Amino acid sequence: MDTRGLVEAFDRTPGMTATTRGGVLTVRVGLPGGRWSMCWHNEQEDMAWTHGVDRTGPDRFVAWDPEQVRPVGLEQALGLLNAPFERGDTGREFDSEDTDPETLGMLDLALALDDIVRRNAWRQASRTLRPHPKVAVPFRLVWDA
Repeated sequence: MDTRGLVEAFDRTPGMTATTRGGVLTVRVGLPGGRWSMCWHNEQEDMAWTHGVDRTGPDRFVAWDPEQVRPVGLEQALGLLNAPFERGDTGREFDSEDTDPETLGMLDLALALDDIVRRNAWRQASRTLRPHPKVAVPFRLVWDA
């Protein structure tokens, strides 16, 4: 599949770069400024956002789940953003009032493609659930500082 259009679209988006190697489209996203939240949805929790990472200020992050809220450093926040899905995770949502609409739209697209790949990886590893349809373009989203 020709991914040049996708590569160009992601490359035009502030804070994003895209490359294709070995047939895999990789999009690198720099952490946006301002206040934002990334939430993970878990199908086991009746459509609830079960855990997440919030950026509360420059180099200030908070990780949260139903049991705790704790400050984390930049490296921990990146580790959480790039971690594989946990049992039952089905998708993520990025929310920010400080990020421009074009960047948010492209980030939503990148998350949607990456969520499909992550769900399939988790389902194949568990071998108990049927995989979702595959993404037409092998895709990888990487968060960077």
